[in-house]
Amino acid sequence: ELWEENLKSIYREIPVNRLLISDGGCIDNSIEIIKKFPRVEIFNHRQYKTLGFCLRKLIESVEAEWFVYLHSDVYIPSGWFDSMIQHQSRFDWFGCPQRITSMVEYHNVDKMFDEVRPYAGSQMGRKEAFLNGIEKIDDDFVYRQEDYVLVSIVENNGFRHGKVEDTFHYHQVMHKESPWSRKINRVSVDVDWSRNEMVR
Repeated sequence: ELWEENLKSIYREIPVNRLLISDGGCIDNSIEIIKKFPRVEIFNHRQYKTLGFCLRKLIESVEAEWFVYLHSDVYIPSGWFDSMIQHQSRFDWFGCPQRITSMVEYHNVDKMFDEVRPYAGSQMGRKEAFLNGIEKIDDDFVYRQEDYVLVSIVENNGFRHGKVEDTFHYHQVMHKESPWSRKINRVSVDVDWSRNEMVR
């Protein structure tokens, strides 16, 4: 529902040279929407089983020294790119915190999650940091933990990973009837994660 607005935020904030899109099996009009934007390359990844393998193929297709990796449900706020590029001399792969957007905006209240795992959703990286190791991602299991996998590749290659705090991205959560739905219980932001979602 918010895909087109997310794309507008990307083109507003980031000097897009090429926008590489992985179509792992879109079942809505997302691909038709993206075709309205300039400098887009759509990769048919429907034959792959996992997000990890799709990411490998996208990173292998990067031609620039630096690239930005974004989830489709991320809206980029004003100043995001200008803040992020300030950290290129410190890190080779880095992300910023997310602010969950579900009709109301709130900070990610799961601090344990932020302390333990890398920031995910909007990251910037140097392609060279992935040249050795990205080929090890097989089309098998990487899904929803790609942040750990990509950090491991970067660090195993002797490059630097980091977390930056001077910007953020909006991570959108739309309520849908689904086994993976997260229900907002009160305005004080008490998010009800089911055991099944935590296991997933």
